Amino acid sequence: MMPGIDPKQMAAMQEVSKFIKGVIRVNYNDNTMQVAFTSDAPNARALIPNLLDQFSTALATQLSSFFAIQGEIIEVGKK
Repeated sequence: MMPGIDPKQMAAMQEVSKFIKGVIRVNYNDNTMQVAFTSDAPNARALIPNLLDQFSTALATQLSSFFAIQGEIIEVGKK
């Protein structure tokens, strides 16, 4: 378990997020990667915008910190 993470809160989150399907598509021909989250469960679908925000921010931070890669996050359709 990660430090600072409450195991009970993690378990409660996983009870909802376990209904989310993730797909990572890597295209070596055009050097791209796409991540998609889907769910048929309404309460799990409600988590997806937050997951997208967290994952994109974390990935951007890691790319910058570890590899000095600079870029931008382009958000489309954010409410």
